Amino acid sequence: MSEHDAERLAWRAYHASYTLFRQNGVPEADCEDLAHEVVYRLLCHLQEGNPVCDRWIGTVARHVLIDYHRKGKQEREALMRFAQECARGGDEEAWYCLLSLREVLAQLPEDQCALLTAYVEKDPEHFKAVAAQEGVSLGAVYKRVERLLARLKRLLGAE
Repeated sequence: MSEHDAERLAWRAYHASYTLFRQNGVPEADCEDLAHEVVYRLLCHLQEGNPVCDRWIGTVARHVLIDYHRKGKQEREALMRFAQECARGGDEEAWYCLLSLREVLAQLPEDQCALLTAYVEKDPEHFKAVAAQEGVSLGAVYKRVERLLARLKRLLGAE
């Protein structure tokens, strides 16, 4: 497959998957990232010498969509379990802090939430992956996390 054909296929995959994500209630900001994930998988598949068709693109897009919804569901369930533990333990202040944090996190784009989650979970591999993907230094990613934490503190302080 020529480079021109691969590029056209990548654009077709991007637009088809973006449309699928929008039709399934994914916020617009996330649709772009998810569509890029589909294109990335497509290009990797092509580099391995495997054929790609519209059906394959649709299948990959659906898998990415399922993963997205599963991840969101797991995060919501974890927050609810924590809120229930706070409520059962009588820690009303922690419960209200959790509600405020949840509202503030909902305002942030998913990539920023993922960076904050990786920071809390002490996951340096996530930071390395972001640095490699964006072509920046690991220090630049850590600086971004520091700015996010400062922003989060300001937002929580305002509530």
